[in-house]
Amino acid sequence: MAPILFSIGQFSLPSFGLFLALGFIFATVLVWRQARAWDLDEEKVLDLTLLSFFGGLIGARIYFIFAHLNFFLAEPIKIFLFNRYPGFSFWGGMIAGGLILIYASKRFKQNIWQIGDTAILGLIGGMVFGQLGCFFGGCSAGIESSAFFASSVVGLVGKRFPVSLIEAIILALLLFRLWPQAIKFHVFGRVLSKGLIYLGFIKLILEEYHDQKGGYFFSMLLIFLGIFVH
Repeated sequence: MAPILFSIGQFSLPSFGLFLALGFIFATVLVWRQARAWDLDEEKVLDLTLLSFFGGLIGARIYFIFAHLNFFLAEPIKIFLFNRYPGFSFWGGMIAGGLILIYASKRFKQNIWQIGDTAILGLIGGMVFGQLGCFFGGCSAGIESSAFFASSVVGLVGKRFPVSLIEAIILALLLFRLWPQAIKFHVFGRVLSKGLIYLGFIKLILEEYHDQKGGYFFSMLLIFLGIFVH
């Protein structure tokens, strides 16, 4: 665990912020590579990426704040100090980012299924770094564990199951599996379908290892959405 990577005077570099930035860059590269492979309008695809990312980020923070309302109401300034008080809900980001992506794709007159295939790979790639950031920053703790690979979390007693690290590894493997399918000819919507189903199962299985649970419904919803898209 290393919430702060290093400090120089008044400047501190939080690990979560760094990995979040790396995740955005990596996701953008993945989306751009797919846009070039399918000869999409790169400018519009980049605009969609920016809109969905920042919209999802805001949605993720808002969802987290409402889930921990008493903590933030005590000192409202904490809402904006996400470097010192990290906390973003995957489900809030997924809902907000997804809705913005659908709306903006229609406004930009893009094929929503083709954009969805492109976006899901960017999302998974970004999540790899996001989960690594959570592991080092301590923003998503696992259950108490005596396993040899369990790690300490700042502010919590006992060693914890490194659920964020495990999820990052599984997501990296998923990205490696889906990428060849995404850049080759396929029926639009197929990669999106598989991505949603895999993500739903990953979240559903790992939910049991989170210290604070509450994502079972959304995990099942992702699976059903993936089946519906297919």
